[in-house]
Amino acid sequence: MEDWKEIEEQMRLRIWGGFDTAETFKQWFLVDYVTDWRNPDNRAPFEALVDRLFGEFREEQKSWEFPTDHDLLQQAFAELERQGVMVLQNMKGTSSSAPYEALDELKERSMEFEVIYRLQRSGIIDAFDELEIEDKFYYGWLDSKPVKIEGYVYYTGHHVDKVIENGKLYLGYQDFYNDLKIKQDIAEAIFRTLKDAGLQVAWEGEASRKIEVHMKWQKRE
Repeated sequence: MEDWKEIEEQMRLRIWGGFDTAETFKQWFLVDYVTDWRNPDNRAPFEALVDRLFGEFREEQKSWEFPTDHDLLQQAFAELERQGVMVLQNMKGTSSSAPYEALDELKERSMEFEVIYRLQRSGIIDAFDELEIEDKFYYGWLDSKPVKIEGYVYYTGHHVDKVIENGKLYLGYQDFYNDLKIKQDIAEAIFRTLKDAGLQVAWEGEASRKIEVHMKWQKRE
């Protein structure tokens, strides 16, 4: 028999993360919460609970003022992307798997850039002269412009659970070149950009330490 009180607490945390809709939640997480999920009689209370919790979540969103801390976070992340820092949000893995997910994303962005760059060199599309391309660096394409990719910043689904519980979002980061100076520059850029966006940020100033954002997690569905 399902412990629906405990299940509701777990589901509430995940739903308030803001990354799912009611329909996707029912599709992806049924097997996580219902033992004999093939039985319609067991699915019914789960689906009713999902609908009720999403209803509460949507009602709560109506009282949120703009901008929320999450809105400010997204503004900062957009600026970091323009500065060449890839943003990876709500990663499914752990911090130890971040480099692999980052490399997958880097590969996709680099391939897109390479295609556009070859079209430019062939004269098929207009040339861009905003950036001098260097072979030793990776590049991506953002807002119709080439961007040199220095590294990445990330947080995982586990970090989302924690920020909902205690109001602290921990951001990890890394460069792609095994260069401590570049990593330190990335950390300073993240710290500065978050503060400029109006967020409360704590960091010990060393590239080996994560950056801590003090915030109320209010991500709209």
